[in-house]
Formats: sequence, structure tokens, C-alpha cells
Amino acid sequence: MTFDWLDRLGDWNPQLLRELKGRLKPRNLLITLAIALLGQFLLVMSFYNQLPAEPPLRSLVTQNSVTSYYCTGPQTYGVSECLRDAAGNFMINWPFWWLKIFVCLCVLISIALPVVGTYLLISDLSREENRGTLNFIRLSPRSTQSLLSGKLLGVPVLLYLLGALVLPLHGWAGLAAQVSPSLLLSFYVNLAACCLCFYSAALLYGSVSTGLGGFQAWLGSGVVLAFLSVLAAKGSVVDPPLYGLGLLSPLVMLPHLIASTGLEVIPNVYLQVPTAANPALNSVVEGLRWFHWFFGASAAGTVGLTLLNAGLWTYWLWQALLRCFRNPGVTILSKTQSYWLTAWLQGLNLGFAVRHWPSGLNAQQPLSALQGFLFLQLLLFLGLIAVLSPQRQALQDWARYRHSHSETQVPRRRSLLWDLLWGEKSPALVAIALNLAIAAATIAVWILAWPPLANRAEGFCLLLAFAGLILIYAALTQLLLLLKARKRSLWAVGGVGAALVLPPLVLGVLSVSALEAPGVYLFLAPLLVDPAYAAASTAGLAVLGQWLVLSLLSVQLARQLRQAGASASKPLLATH
Repeated sequence: MTFDWLDRLGDWNPQLLRELKGRLKPRNLLITLAIALLGQFLLVMSFYNQLPAEPPLRSLVTQNSVTSYYCTGPQTYGVSECLRDAAGNFMINWPFWWLKIFVCLCVLISIALPVVGTYLLISDLSREENRGTLNFIRLSPRSTQSLLSGKLLGVPVLLYLLGALVLPLHGWAGLAAQVSPSLLLSFYVNLAACCLCFYSAALLYGSVSTGLGGFQAWLGSGVVLAFLSVLAAKGSVVDPPLYGLGLLSPLVMLPHLIASTGLEVIPNVYLQVPTAANPALNSVVEGLRWFHWFFGASAAGTVGLTLLNAGLWTYWLWQALLRCFRNPGVTILSKTQSYWLTAWLQGLNLGFAVRHWPSGLNAQQPLSALQGFLFLQLLLFLGLIAVLSPQRQALQDWARYRHSHSETQVPRRRSLLWDLLWGEKSPALVAIALNLAIAAATIAVWILAWPPLANRAEGFCLLLAFAGLILIYAALTQLLLLLKARKRSLWAVGGVGAALVLPPLVLGVLSVSALEAPGVYLFLAPLLVDPAYAAASTAGLAVLGQWLVLSLLSVQLARQLRQAGASASKPLLATH
């Protein structure tokens, strides 16, 4: 009778029950409880030891000269003099002391929960793959949503328990620091949304990455740790146009949480986060704007934008999960999904990139902003190349059976162009080109909206060189995935990585600067050069050279596809 709830849980989600039974053991629960209590005790004691203490009796320092960040007297160089009450005790600014604990806990849980949860999920999927049980899970009659939600809720259950044990101290510290309760609740909601996004990405990465063994969990969690640590070091503020990524950090709410206390926070105490007493808060939160809507000016706008951003990222990640979890051999996204994803990301990040240019505009400011925006596009298109490029077997099947498949389709779908744009197993080069056209169209509109002092011709030159380089990477990836080697994916990653890193590295070792050889940089690494250094003829030759290399790679790709599509029995029949 006491285990009726377990039976009901098993009927609702057997995968969740399986995960809970494997983890909720007395030993694990005791270890989690000990870590939570001991960690909180050490944290509180470390801040308690920072409170002002009585000077030694033999000290020449007078009692009135004791200073501390937590005292209430006059400030000197950011440190307050310690005053005494009628009983002779130091007067402590307790709300500020609790605020320090609250901020420290915010940073710790905002980094620890996504990083540790990501590691646990990727490690669990890797272990299931090595034991051969992941395929049994894929063959389960249960829906994919049920299986993945069971993993999502069950694998990090001890981490959830640890967070629940830390929650009372965190909430008490926030309320004692006079943080608004509604904003505190908004922080928890934002934290849950961001963790869901990172955990969904971990499930996707763990489902499609193979051949790395136990290293893939360290790699995935290490990337998340580096990303969140950079955002924390910047005080949750990321320069445009990277706000679209910065919104994935729960710490984006931290300035509003501190501002709600009304306390005058001394800079450089823990984080360089301004408050209501510091006018710099306006420059921080009002910089969080999309086109000309200042979402960061209010806490409600920031919460809404972060939840919308995390929700859309989670939606696209689950679209990829539902597509490839049962069939790891397919591409992570369909070509149609990639077009919608690119259009959404262009609108999101272009809105953060557009800004009001000052009256005393430096002509290089728009070009520098464009280079930063194109760096974000580089990350996007490297990801699209990875998720859209089919493997050798799919390409071979497409090249061999495309004509027989097209005969059963309606006439408008028989063309090669339609198959390259929408087909599931066709090469990704044309689809990457269409995604690139969507991105280039939005960027071109932005360049045309630059003020008259900005050099639009340089912006278009940089955009053309960037587009040519992306198409070269896409063609190179597809060629390497057609190899007969066993580790084709590693060859593709290594080849594109070498093409991305080695040219600027070699030029740097040879002490060839962008000023001396702007055409070479524009050809190999356009984001590292100012197009103004290159004459029009030099820039034209660089772009022409890129398209020549792209043509050669495309011809080679077409030739290998014809060879791969040739019937295996054709050479045998030709000998008779």
C-alpha cells in the first residue's frame, strides 16, 4: 500500500522511475545532504569572519579607526568607518552583509546547476551508449517526449535535491537584504528556464555525439562552464550583438535584484554590478534593447525577454531531439527547420546589433559592430554545417536512388534544385547557401541603414568575403564526410577547424600583418582585417579567389557523388 505512488509513477513515466530507483539511495541522499549543509555552513562562516572585530589590546590603532565594508560610518576610499552603539558594539549594515551572501549564492547556483546537470545528462547517455542500453530505450513503445522527460527529471534528481536544500538560505538572504519578493521569484523562474535550455542541449549533444567516450561529458560541461563564467565575470552584461547569448544566463536579472534593495553597493565588493544608487545601472539595463524597445529598463521587460529567449531555444532543441533521438543517422535538423531557425536568429540578434549612432560618429564604429555580428554568424553557420551535412551512407543512397524516388513525386518536385533545397539526404551546400542568403539579406538592410559617415562599401565587401568563406567550409565538410574513413566526422571537424585556425596562425607566425597583405587576410580570415586597407581591385581579387576555390570544391563534390551513386554491380556487368 505504501508503494502505490511508485506504481502510479511507473505507469506515468517508466523511464523516470528507472532513473529515480538507480539514484535515490540512502548513501547518495546522505552525501547530498552533507554537501549542502557543509557548503552553506562554510559560506556563512566565511562571510561572518569578514565582519569587523575588536583590535588587539596592544595595538596602537584606536577603537574609532576600525574600518570595514559592513560598517555604517563615513566612507573613505570605499570603506566605511565602524561606529559603535550605546552598548559599545559595532553597528553593522546587516542588509548589505546578507546581500553579499545572496549575490554569492546567485552566482554559484547560476553556474553550478547548468554545468553539473549538463555533465550528468551527457555522462548518463554516454554510459547508456557504451553498455548498449540506449538502443533499447530508443526501441521503447513509449513516446520520445516521455523517455526524454524521464531522463531530464530523473538523471539530475540529486542535483535538484541539492538546489532545494540551498533554496532556504538563498531565499532568506535575499529577503534579509530587502530584495523584492516578486523579483526573487522571477529569478527562480528564469533559473529554471535557463537550466531547461542547457539540459535540453545536453540531451541533444549526448544523443548525437559518439566516439568520444567519457570525454564528451567533460567537453560539453566545460563549454557551458566557460560560457557562464565569462558572463559572470562581465557582471552579466554582454556587448551587442551578443545579448542573444547573454540572455541565457540567469545572472542577467542580478542588477534588478540588487537595485530593488535600495542599498548603495560599493563597486568592486564582489561583482561590478551597479544599483539604484549608482547611475551606471541605467547604462547597463537600458543597453538591453531590441531595435528601439528598451526591455532592460524594467525588471518585467528583462524577465519577459529572457523567458522568451530561453523558451525559443528550448523549442528548437526539442525539435532536433524529437527528430534524431530515435534515428541518430538523420541530420539533426531538416533543411526547412534550418531556414526558420536562421530567420529567427537573424531577427533576434540584428535587433540587439542595431543601435543609435552618436553624432560624433567614428567611421570605424559600424564596421567594428559588423565584425562582431559576423563573428556570431560564424558560430551559427558552423553549427548549421554540422547539423545539416548528411553522412556518406545517406549521400550514397541519395545519389543512387534520387531518380527512382523522384518518379513517384509530383512534377514540381522532380528538379534537382528542389531536392537540394528540401531533400532529407541531399548535400547541404545549397541549403547552407539559402541560409546564408537569408542572413545576408538582413545584414545588407542593416548596412544600408548606417549613417552617411559610415563606409557601406567596406561593409558589403566584408559581407561578401564572409559568405564565400562559409560556403568553402560547407563544401569542404561535405567532401570530408564522403571519405571512406571510419572517423569521417572527426575528419570533417579537424579539416574545418584547420581551415579556420591555421591561416591566421601561420600569417601571425610569419609576421604578415593585415596592413601589409589585406587581400590575403580578406581571402583567408575576413573578420581579422579592415577592408579599408585593401584597394577595390585587391578586394575583388580576394572575393573572386574564394569563389574559384568554391567552384573547384563543388566540381569535386559532384564528381564524388556520381562515383558514390554508381551501382556496385555496374563494373561487374561492364566486364561481360
